[in-house]
Amino acid sequence: MPKITKILIGVLAGGGIVAALYFSGALDFLNPLSFKEYKSPRHSYTISYPRSWTLDDLQAKARLDVIHNANKNGVVLIQVFEHESYAAEEGRAKAAADMKKDFSTRPEYKLDYFNSETVDGAVVFEAAGLYRDANGTWNFIQRGAFLPDGKAYNIVARMLTGSVDELKPTMERIIASFKLE
Repeated sequence: MPKITKILIGVLAGGGIVAALYFSGALDFLNPLSFKEYKSPRHSYTISYPRSWTLDDLQAKARLDVIHNANKNGVVLIQVFEHESYAAEEGRAKAAADMKKDFSTRPEYKLDYFNSETVDGAVVFEAAGLYRDANGTWNFIQRGAFLPDGKAYNIVARMLTGSVDELKPTMERIIASFKLE
């Protein structure tokens, strides 16, 4: 989109505030052309994220892919695990229960909610709350699934407190774009 068109959109939509938000990247989640797709070379998934963000493929070292914005106040972690116990329904249910217990007992987490259910044989879960580390306090949204084939996919979106209003729509779009092939 030509620069002049972007400016006109900003003026027509309400003036300088919208234009400033557009150029800062805060409204990237509204523009489908501002996202690019990543296909994992090791695992059967794709995910889309803003072109202005960076993807670090750490699967060889740490079994995760990391997507983050330039100032790293928004981070998405994608983890893939395999365990033979996930192949059994009881193993998948136990894994989700253990995850909830882990969130509830670790002092760096304050869990707002944790939900899990079985869908087509997979145990899917969603959690949200606060997480504290050396960099500060993060709001997090975590979603994933323990699958009958023994694999588990885990996606965590973390936003430094104070950046949530700006980043949450983008984070939700990134998470929603995750697809298994």
